[in-house]
Amino acid sequence: MRNLLSQSLRLADGRTLAYAEYGAPKGKPVFYFHGSAGSRLEPVMLGGEVFEKAGIRLIACDRPGMGGSDFQPRRTFRHWPVDIVTLADSLGLGKFGVFGVSGGAGYVSVCARFVPERLSAAVIASGAGWMDSPEARAGLPFMGRLMWGCAARSVGLTNVLLNLTKPRVKGNVDIAKIRQQMLRNMPPEEAVIFEKPGRLEAFMASAAESMRPGIQGIAWDTHLCACPLDFRLEEISFPVRLLHGEADQNVPAAVARTVAAAIPGCQATFYPGEGHFSTVANHLDEILETLG
Repeated sequence: MRNLLSQSLRLADGRTLAYAEYGAPKGKPVFYFHGSAGSRLEPVMLGGEVFEKAGIRLIACDRPGMGGSDFQPRRTFRHWPVDIVTLADSLGLGKFGVFGVSGGAGYVSVCARFVPERLSAAVIASGAGWMDSPEARAGLPFMGRLMWGCAARSVGLTNVLLNLTKPRVKGNVDIAKIRQQMLRNMPPEEAVIFEKPGRLEAFMASAAESMRPGIQGIAWDTHLCACPLDFRLEEISFPVRLLHGEADQNVPAAVARTVAAAIPGCQATFYPGEGHFSTVANHLDEILETLG
C-alpha cells in the first residue's frame, strides 16, 4: 500500500511537490493549505477521522521549500494555483475545495481569484492577510511587529531571525515539559485546545517536517505574508467563507476584517473569545459543512 502521508508529484519545471491525503479516499476532494512553518502533516492536529466522517478527501500540500517540496525561486502567490491545478489534474480531479489556515489564507484567495472555475468551495480560517499592514501593527505585540516588519523588508534577515528563534531539540523530547511551557505562554482559550492527547505532538511534527530541508522556504513564505498581495482581492468572483477569532493574538481580527471587506460577497464570521487555534478546532464542523 502507498504511504498516503508521503506522496509527491514531479512538476513540469522539475520541482517535486509533496502532499498527503486524509479522510475518505473517494470523498469530495479538498486541498488543505497549511500555516507558515507548517507542512502536509498539519491536518493530523485536527484528526483524520473527522474528514472521513464528513466524506471529504483532504489533500495537504507542502509549499515550495517546506517539507518534501522543492524550493521555487522568486515565487509569488500567483504561482500557487498552477501547482494545485497540475496536482488536481494528475489525480483526475475536476472541481475541488480549498481550505487554508493561518498563513495558508492567501493561497485560498489566489485560487479563488485565478481558478474559480475549478473550485467547489473556499474557506479561510484564522487567516493571515498583509501582516505588516497598519491593522496588523496596531494589534500585534512588539516581537510580532518586529518579525513581520523585518520579513517585509528582507528575506535574508527573516532567515536569520527564524534560525535564531526556531526550537532546538536534542536527545529525548520531554513532551510533558514542552506542553507545560507552551500552555503557560498561551491564553486559556488556546491552551485548552492542546490538552487533547496527541495534538501537541502533531503540531510539533508538522513544524519539524516544515523545517527539515532548512529555513529558506519558510523565510520566503513569511516574506510573502508580510507584503501586499500580488493580486487584487477585489477581483475575486468566487464566494469565500471566512472564520476568525476576536481574541486571535497571531493574526489580529482587524487584519481579517480588512480581507473580508475586500473580497466581494465574502461570508465572514468573527467569534468572541476565540483565538488562533481554537477557531479552527472549535468550529471545524462549520468548515466541513461549507467544504462538503
